[in-house]
Amino acid sequence: MEQLSAQTQYGHYQIESIDTKTVSENQVLVEIKATWKRVIKGEVLSSSVQYKLKLHDSGERYLKIVDLHE
Repeated sequence: MEQLSAQTQYGHYQIESIDTKTVSENQVLVEIKATWKRVIKGEVLSSSVQYKLKLHDSGERYLKIVDLHE
């Protein structure tokens, strides 16, 4: 997660797709495919990224990430 926050300070993500799958009444799997882009000294760098998250709804304001795969 530290790498993810460091990247977002200097670049941006172009989302290609977001897929969801319900696991149970309070859990969902989310798969995000994107292209991360950054410009360094006029040169555009990019990389395809994919994140798979398992989210849990505990009834609080936000869902919680219980598992993350890159």
